[in-house]
Amino acid sequence: MHQLSDGDTADTYVWSGLGESSYLARVGTIAVPARADKSANVARMRLGAERNKSSLVLLLVAAVIGSTLGGVSPAAAGVPAGYAVNEIITGLDTPTAVDVAPNGTIFVTEKRGRLLRYDGPGDQTPTVVADRRVQTHNNSDRGMVGLAVNPNYPNDPWVYVAYTLDRNPNGGAIPAYGVVGGNYDPCPNSGTTGCPALSRVVRFNGTIANAPEQVLFEGHCQQFPFHSVGDLVFESADSLLVSFGEGSTGSFVEYGQRGNLCADPPGAAGTNLSRTND
Repeated sequence: MHQLSDGDTADTYVWSGLGESSYLARVGTIAVPARADKSANVARMRLGAERNKSSLVLLLVAAVIGSTLGGVSPAAAGVPAGYAVNEIITGLDTPTAVDVAPNGTIFVTEKRGRLLRYDGPGDQTPTVVADRRVQTHNNSDRGMVGLAVNPNYPNDPWVYVAYTLDRNPNGGAIPAYGVVGGNYDPCPNSGTTGCPALSRVVRFNGTIANAPEQVLFEGHCQQFPFHSVGDLVFESADSLLVSFGEGSTGSFVEYGQRGNLCADPPGAAGTNLSRTND
């Protein structure tokens, strides 16, 4: 997502549909209100590049899975006065994030683990920049979910992606839970000890197909598949923010009592958890 200043205007995009029937639509232009205080569970990554402030023009909004319209066409559901719906990309499989480069190139991540590049609105034959379905654990909140294009693209061709790595934190084979060629992966012990995994932040050369992966971060042990790695956003051209979740579950109250396989801080539910460092 490109950063905007107070009072800027921007095109707004939404996902509609589910699974392979998903598509990206442009619904209108909005004004950006005064920015609220920013607080989040984030890590900062220094990237060492110059910022091109003149190219940040689009605000992109994407539902994590499917659509805020419940799978109903925006045209059928109706849109506010002054807005119009224009389908620009169709045939996506559970898209999770979208970012538009300064030159108009559109990048999309699919939850199952693919990074796609489109030349612009209306391009229906994407280039597969990366297919990491084998490495991606796609279950519940896990998958390939974070995306950020370098603000100086294509001069700096890097596209940054975050996904849940289908590997046991103690090591072993990839995939640990899924199967090669699959699009959705099991969590065999979701009701007991979970399916421990890690998060990865990587980058690809977005100008080529089947680009090699450069791993920037691997860690963030998570025992259960809720609230995994999250969004990526450039704070500046040399600073990338990455959000992480707690890796818990929605099936029961969980506070590390099921084997505590990721060494969560001690403490029962409802109490302050201990902190070993700042």
